[in-house]
Amino acid sequence: MKPSVTAIGVPKGASDDRLKKTIQDVFLTVTDNAKWLKKGQTVFLKPALNSHYPYPATTHPLALRAVAELLLARGAKVIAADQSGVEHVLAGPRGVVRGDSGDMYARSGMAASGVRFVPLESRGWDAGFCHKKAPSWEEGYHISSLVDEADHIINLPRVSTHVQAGVTLGFKNMVGLLREDSRMAFHAAGPFAAVIGHKGKQAGLRTDYPRTRFFEKIVEIMIAVAPKLRVTLFVGTAAQVTLGPDTYMAHMGGRGYVKSGVVVPDVGLVFGSADPVAAETFAIAYLAHLTPQTSLANRMLQSVISRINGRPAFPTRVPPRAHPFVIHGQKLGLGSADFDIDFRQVPDSMITDLRRRI
Repeated sequence: MKPSVTAIGVPKGASDDRLKKTIQDVFLTVTDNAKWLKKGQTVFLKPALNSHYPYPATTHPLALRAVAELLLARGAKVIAADQSGVEHVLAGPRGVVRGDSGDMYARSGMAASGVRFVPLESRGWDAGFCHKKAPSWEEGYHISSLVDEADHIINLPRVSTHVQAGVTLGFKNMVGLLREDSRMAFHAAGPFAAVIGHKGKQAGLRTDYPRTRFFEKIVEIMIAVAPKLRVTLFVGTAAQVTLGPDTYMAHMGGRGYVKSGVVVPDVGLVFGSADPVAAETFAIAYLAHLTPQTSLANRMLQSVISRINGRPAFPTRVPPRAHPFVIHGQKLGLGSADFDIDFRQVPDSMITDLRRRI
């Protein structure tokens, strides 16, 4: 049977109550009313917390609150956890060099969800992470031990492009689970590796990793997560359609420079799937659909970044099914890019365009 994506439209300016109900409707639909959940089990919510910037640079707080309320009502124990990007939080074998993911969680607005948050860097370099093997990782990778400890995992990314990977969606969101040395290992193969490597050296981390299989390494983080992953759910009432992952491309002296292009469509989508490849494919198509709504200046800047990047993986340059995340996810058996779509309260013109892009 084909996997499916459920996408429900939400008009611009909709109330929090309406958005919350929509999130819960999508969640219950794609998880079959969470029949997999047993009372007392632990559910790990994985937000996108690359920085302290608010939605859409990070996960919408209502995504956490809406999902957590459903789970708690069914007797679950719920936690959220992540480690922010090396620009904002940097840790090494000797401890945290700078930053605090808990502070990022509060400043982003996600703490307002009321969901208990665990900064992954606080759990210890050895005790907090476990080692996993994967085909493209020459030395394997270290991932948060919460992946093994939790009974279920819910992936709650934002909808955004990314200056290095083209997009930061469901697969890229798993990077926040990695220990800092493993982040250095995959970044060594990607664009702007020297910038990331410089930050790694500040924490005493090794940076001379093989420069191979950037996209594949990112996707293969999901191998450790997939057995417990129940849904990938996006709140797409706003999206970063150029640059990313943060609100600003560069930081200096406590200030941000070169702002990402954000689109707030007249009708946004809340969408999700139990299949991570299907969710990724649909999200890439949605980004491509929204990109023409940003300014010409933003699109021109994105084009320049794409040339500098050297890997044309942005949604307007690579069709969803041709994106390396989607291709490798299918190769690994993580899901399928051939899926049904359940559209609800979505304008016909949007449905037509999304189907054409997918």
